[in-house]
Amino acid sequence: ASLEDGPWRLRLLGFAKAPTGNFVKTQAVNIGSGQWDFGPSVYVTRYFADKRVDLDFQTQYALKGPNTSSGIRPGNEWTYALAGARRFDLGIPVRLGVEHRALFGEPNRRDGAAIAAARRSLGVGPVAMIDLGLWIKGFSMWPTMIFDVYDRNLPRTQLYYLKVQLNY
Repeated sequence: ASLEDGPWRLRLLGFAKAPTGNFVKTQAVNIGSGQWDFGPSVYVTRYFADKRVDLDFQTQYALKGPNTSSGIRPGNEWTYALAGARRFDLGIPVRLGVEHRALFGEPNRRDGAAIAAARRSLGVGPVAMIDLGLWIKGFSMWPTMIFDVYDRNLPRTQLYYLKVQLNY
């Protein structure tokens, strides 16, 4: 659901992640997690200067299902992101800004007992949005880099991802 009123936009969404692949502890890189995740997401945007500048807040709670291949039930996770950006017209609409992300995860469990400590992560980095509407109506692309500045019970990481989004 999406509601826009004046300079404010509110979006309420749900998400689901299917259990692709299996988690193997001895592998350095795992493709997929072997578990279902689902939960709610809330996005709030405040626009300024005729929507050329915006501040965004996003929060999500992930209910994590058990991993049938490992017997581990990953802890649920709450995440949030704060971003500020400026829109430019470079022949196509482009949004450039900075984003702060945080993750707070409950301990992983096996047979009801905690087998890992709670996880915390704080990161910051540049974000961009490139409107692909000239070529594919309603689509946008989001190249993002997040560098962890604080971690507890997680390896320090740099997160690079490219999200392709359909706006309806």
